[in-house]
Order: sequence, then structure tokens, then C-alpha cells
Amino acid sequence: MTNKEIVKGSFASIDAKDFTTMKNYMDSKYQFRNPFATEPISSDEHIGMSQMMSSSFSEAIHIIDVMAGDGDYVAVSARWKAKHTGEFNGIPASGNLVEFYFLEMFHIVNGKVLSTHVEFNPMTMMAQLGAPVTA
Repeated sequence: MTNKEIVKGSFASIDAKDFTTMKNYMDSKYQFRNPFATEPISSDEHIGMSQMMSSSFSEAIHIIDVMAGDGDYVAVSARWKAKHTGEFNGIPASGNLVEFYFLEMFHIVNGKVLSTHVEFNPMTMMAQLGAPVTA
């Protein structure tokens, strides 16, 4: 399996809410950096975050627009789309469709994702949920 196939499979496992397969893509020392956490989080914490998101949003899908690989690294420019059908961060289900763009860098070693670093603007999603957004 190529590194790009690993990235695609990782996203597909999240979209399918198959958290066992998601875990299988991760190295035992996996770390996830994201705008919601000040420090990297572990594989179990990332899976917990994904489970929480799947309980708050239905029909979620990752859409890869651009993928580029160089050695052990794969960079992705993509979108996440979903429907807000459950409480999220104290915001009751709105039924709103949300979509935001993100950039993510995967570090893959020996067929396992060692780390990922995602960047996006969380305010984009919060505004689509109808949350008050301040600068």
C-alpha cells in the first residue's frame, strides 16, 4: 500500500465511522496536531474526537482536492462536509450543512501514520452552525 493509499484509507475509515480500522492506520506513537488542542494528542484521543464529531454530524465526508507526496510525507488540501444533527460544543443540532477547507500533513513510517498536522479555521465551521463568532 502506498502512502497516498494509506491517507485515503484513513479518511475513508473516519467517514465510515470504522474506528477500529482508523486505529489500525496509526503507529503506536501516533500524534495529532490540530487547532482545538494546544499540544499533540494521542491516537486514542484522536479517535475519541472523531467519535464525538460523528455523534454531532451525520453524512460526514472528506473530499480530497489535492494530494502530494514526498518520501514519508503526504500533504492534502481537502474539504470536510457534514450535516449538524447532534449537539456540538453546546450548540444544539441545527440541521445545517457545514463545509470547511483544511490542509493536513501526514508523516508515514513503515506503513503506519506516525503523525498528522491539520490546519483550518474553526470559526468557519462555528459560523455555519449559527454560533456567535467574534474576532
